[in-house]
Amino acid sequence: MKKILITLMAAVLMAGSVSCGKRDQTFRIDLIKYIENSYTRTFEEQLRVGLDAAGLVAGQDYNLRTRSAQGDMSTLTMLVDAAENARTDLLITFQSPTLYTAIQRAPSVNKMFTLLQNPFVLGAGQSDDNHLPRLSGMYLIPPLDQLFDMINECTPAIESIGVIYDSGNDESVYRKEDLERIALEKNLQVMAVPYTAQHEIIAAADALAAKGPQAVIHLQDPAQDVTFPALFKSASRRKIPVFSVVFNMEKIGAVIACSTDRQEIGTQFAQMVVRVIQGEDPSVMPFENDRDLRKRIGYNRTVANDIRLTLPASVTKL
Repeated sequence: MKKILITLMAAVLMAGSVSCGKRDQTFRIDLIKYIENSYTRTFEEQLRVGLDAAGLVAGQDYNLRTRSAQGDMSTLTMLVDAAENARTDLLITFQSPTLYTAIQRAPSVNKMFTLLQNPFVLGAGQSDDNHLPRLSGMYLIPPLDQLFDMINECTPAIESIGVIYDSGNDESVYRKEDLERIALEKNLQVMAVPYTAQHEIIAAADALAAKGPQAVIHLQDPAQDVTFPALFKSASRRKIPVFSVVFNMEKIGAVIACSTDRQEIGTQFAQMVVRVIQGEDPSVMPFENDRDLRKRIGYNRTVANDIRLTLPASVTKL
């Protein structure tokens, strides 16, 4: 009897070792967001639509696990470390803090990024074609040139604009500096107020409005669902217009919002992810951006009338 029991136990252990060593062929994707917002939800939805359109079946061809750090860097680090330790087949990063953390802590994992403006200041590479191995993605270029031209056509004339930015985030600093560069070319003065944490955004918005800019610019950032309401509330009290490069912001108060349709960006990014799932190496995939995608211009006549701003005919006739 003892001999039989030993034989059975050995058989079980052998079976277990075989099953543990067997690799599940389903492609494993970890999607990590720094902060959940309307953009991340749209991009996740478009990603799933794109995978379906490519004929990929969830649970059969791929497993997609999504998680959010809720704006907490220690949680973000833990999530990225977990993906690295699990040797996920693809780590998708939404927003700049997530890409930066993934570059630092998950070098051996294939990575795709989006929902940021400048991957290069985060250490992703030197150019679209010369970048880190195991990495590719799509970044966004806000149409500030086009927006500033529209601002210059408004009446009364606008000569100064204000912006808030996260001084502890290299990409946010880059966004602010890029805005300053383009504004100078358009003869617009820039007033900038920094913040270092999400709970400081409301105070930064109030401090900016107190400086007296003739308009406020809302840029895309991970905390945009907080930054826009804060900017709009402070600006409205002083009858200052808020312009945005974020999709649909005219619906909640921006007098003009000029942006790429986020569904089109999401679709293009989903197509890149499909290529990786189908075997393409991110190391040799050039970065892509939304520069050539169609721009959507929305405006809010009610808000403009309330603050006595006349919008240009080039906008209202679209």
